[in-house]
Amino acid sequence: MLKLRGVLCPIATPFNHRGELYVTKIRHNLGRLGLTKVSGIIVGSTWGEGPLLGEADLFKLWSEAKAGAVGDVQLIASAGAESVSETLGRCRLAQEAGFSAVWVAPHRTFGPDPGLQLLYFRSIADRSPLPVIVGEVDKTVLPTSEIEKLAAHPNIAAICSRDEPLTHLKALIGTDGCGALSSQLAGISAALAGGIKAAVLPLANVLPFHLISIEEAIRTRENEAAADLESRLGAIDALLLRHGVAGLKHAMDLRGYFGGDPRLPLKRVNPSVQAAIEEALEGLSS
Repeated sequence: MLKLRGVLCPIATPFNHRGELYVTKIRHNLGRLGLTKVSGIIVGSTWGEGPLLGEADLFKLWSEAKAGAVGDVQLIASAGAESVSETLGRCRLAQEAGFSAVWVAPHRTFGPDPGLQLLYFRSIADRSPLPVIVGEVDKTVLPTSEIEKLAAHPNIAAICSRDEPLTHLKALIGTDGCGALSSQLAGISAALAGGIKAAVLPLANVLPFHLISIEEAIRTRENEAAADLESRLGAIDALLLRHGVAGLKHAMDLRGYFGGDPRLPLKRVNPSVQAAIEEALEGLSS
């Protein structure tokens, strides 16, 4: 059974000046993350610019992540595609690459149709050789009333909410089956204290020790300390929510990881945003 806990990092994808995968920097970032207690990495997600990767690049990224991963970190492949059959092909390739699970985000075309989203996820889970993590659903994609239907599938290991997770995923809290995950940084200390299994946080590319300290404080029942640590992240969280991958990559460059340029058509943040990010990171432990 897939055990998810602590902090999961949806890793950013480094590119060189030609917009190609920058293999040495992929391994550099993974090596540094390996010095932390990040418990898992998600490879090729939206925060890793997965929608901008062709299949050849995505599979190469998986291979490099497998080669560069350190220790017993869980390797999770972002495998979602437009069709169920294409997604299943990626799931099989992720298994061959040595990954532990697949991350499948909601289908973009279906939008707020929970019936079609349920069909999409169930069809993948029926035939995927790896456990499936349903990535970043909100109440418009999968209402609370539909969560239990999806969670009942034996090959769906977890559901990650980008809404307030203790409300959205309340049916999963404390169960032995499908785990509840959160990708909301705001309120993460309360979520972990309330039974959320793991936090899926892009800021782990920049401040892994700070985020792990929140999780460790909750584990040792120092909830006030965890809340204090979380409160210091409001400014950088707001900037990342506003500026996305480009903001994340600049923050990584400031803290010794390699962010570099996003892949076109994304572009670097402007100097005023760069300065705001630098100010927001001041005093925070990487």
